[in-house]
Amino acid sequence: MTRFFSYFPKNAVTRWFDKRLPLPRNLNYFYTFGGILTVMLLS
Repeated sequence: MTRFFSYFPKNAVTRWFDKRLPLPRNLNYFYTFGGILTVMLLS
């Protein structure tokens, strides 16, 4: 069994971004496809 990697940003700007905009750590094709569809719907 593998241990999970705990990500902690070192830069203050990336810490601020990570705190206010929580993104999933495992971006897969569904998130990418949903983002592309959102952009296409908004344009």
